[in-house]
Amino acid sequence: MLRQFACSLLALSLACGATRSASADESSKSAPETARQRYQEGAQAFSKGRFADAVDLFLDANRAAPNPAFDYNIGLAYDQLGDTRNALLWFRAYLREVPNAPDRSQIEPRIEDAEKRLTARGVQQVTVLSDPGGATVVIDDQRLGVTPWTGELAPGLHSVTLELPGYDARKQTFELPVEHALDVSLTLLEAEKAEAPAAVAPVVDKPVAAHEPSFFSQVKPLTWASLGVTVVGFGAAIGFNAARGSEVDDAWHSPQIAAQSHLDSAHSDKTAALVFVGVGAAFAVASGVLLYLDLSGRHGHEGTSVAGGCVGGACRLIVNGRF
Repeated sequence: MLRQFACSLLALSLACGATRSASADESSKSAPETARQRYQEGAQAFSKGRFADAVDLFLDANRAAPNPAFDYNIGLAYDQLGDTRNALLWFRAYLREVPNAPDRSQIEPRIEDAEKRLTARGVQQVTVLSDPGGATVVIDDQRLGVTPWTGELAPGLHSVTLELPGYDARKQTFELPVEHALDVSLTLLEAEKAEAPAAVAPVVDKPVAAHEPSFFSQVKPLTWASLGVTVVGFGAAIGFNAARGSEVDDAWHSPQIAAQSHLDSAHSDKTAALVFVGVGAAFAVASGVLLYLDLSGRHGHEGTSVAGGCVGGACRLIVNGRF
């Protein structure tokens, strides 16, 4: 009766799977087809009493297309082999996946019988589940596998720790009954991301007071040259003016012919003095402009030129550049 129900449930599940995959590609159709074929071969092996072959074939079917009906058939095959541990494991898995199974009342006695057999051996079965799965199971400080994990332990108090990268380790104690198998289910929490270190204000050296540039370091060479021409011009003008005065004095104390010569020289000195006064004045103006530019720090004198001269008693200053 149980076998007939399992076969009917399996056939229905595979038929639904085949219908759902009708529009899928060929590769997706192969999974239920493979499961169907392995199930049929397993059922034949089971009917002929080849229970070990039936287990292998049912397991292949379950790997191809997992289905609770396969869990039940695998449990039946193990039960026929007298493998209490695996029979209990797969019967419990079936009821865990189908808690409202219509044949629950028929399966529970099989589970109770398997539990009694384990009790007689001094152990009991425990299954450790986690959300998410795949966590490393550490029971009583021994690494035993990954979730979902099922094994047999001595009844009593035990501790279990689950470890999964990216999640906080979860530890819990549990009491394994003597007469009944136990499920231990734990939910893992994502590990909190390490807090970023507090921002450290950069150490900023106190600004060093800038030294005021000296007057001489600010004046450009062109300005110095212009100032030099100014000094030379005025100096020459003073010199020629002094010479003119000397020539006039000599003219007063010389005979008439010699006096005229001294007066002519005095006139030439006067002209030269005027010329150099003009040059000195022109370059004085240029020097003032250049000095202003230097001290204000506006720019250098790239492309700036100063020229001056006197022609026919007229003195001119030409300054070329960008201001």
